[in-house]
Amino acid sequence: MSRIIFVCLIFAAIITLQTEIYGAEQGEQQQPPADANAEIQEYIKKYGYTDKSSSTVAAQPIPMIQSDQPQPAGGAPKDLAGRVKLYVNKLGSTAQISDQTFGKNQLVKLGSKAVPHLNDYLLKDKRTYVRIQIARVLGIIKDELAIPSLEAAAASQYPALNKTCVEAIAGIGGRFSEESLSRIESSTKDEAILAAIKEAKEKQKKQIK
Repeated sequence: MSRIIFVCLIFAAIITLQTEIYGAEQGEQQQPPADANAEIQEYIKKYGYTDKSSSTVAAQPIPMIQSDQPQPAGGAPKDLAGRVKLYVNKLGSTAQISDQTFGKNQLVKLGSKAVPHLNDYLLKDKRTYVRIQIARVLGIIKDELAIPSLEAAAASQYPALNKTCVEAIAGIGGRFSEESLSRIESSTKDEAILAAIKEAKEKQKKQIK
């Protein structure tokens, strides 16, 4: 009996030794190349290492490094209000026309989510030429939430702004647009605005046909 126990202990010791040797070999295989830079070594150790000589993948791919993450266009702030402010200021650039075009295009890309902020700038910004461009942007976005602000801005003392707002309202289209144009038409004697409203209504009729 004692001999049987002794033999079993020997087999157990052999199995344990083989396991340790196998584990050590596996650990050596998982080590990254010595010439890898420190940053890559850190990722390899954390997420695993793929041996080029093997057809199997040892672990998941290394994730994108933070510096490679896509950033908002033009280095813009990540928050919506900050981006709208930046692009509105681009509209007011007197240095390069390309800045104005860039700002306009970026605001259009933001779409309806930018409308509440654009409404505020349309009514409060002191730069008339910026307000005119904002009205054009709102006309392109075509969100009905912009109609009340456009209608209010259309009653300003600046004919060019008034006309642009009317054109933007007409461009948005729909029942609320038609009602807004009717209110403006009944409350103004400005021939340019009346002509713009008439032209807008004619376009709407053609679209319906």
